[in-house]
Amino acid sequence: YSTGMQTYEVISHVKADPGTTAQFRLWCHDKIRGDVRQGTSVSTKFKTPPPHGESVSLIYNAKYNPDIRIHLQYKAGKGTIYVDNVRIYKTS
Repeated sequence: YSTGMQTYEVISHVKADPGTTAQFRLWCHDKIRGDVRQGTSVSTKFKTPPPHGESVSLIYNAKYNPDIRIHLQYKAGKGTIYVDNVRIYKTS
């Protein structure tokens, strides 16, 4: 299966309570199926977001199949991280 190289931008807004040491990353990948041997995986680096918040985004190129999984990953630590307004835009 070929998607014709569809490109997407995935964006979320994240913020953390002051003093938080926990970290967040955005990770996207294909849902690998039996008929698909390869896949695409891309992620941001783990980071503690600022208390005032920031946008976290990545560009995802769907090369092998149309299935995309979006993970909002949390790396344990002290404090709380808030994630909202997760969006996906087709850019090509």
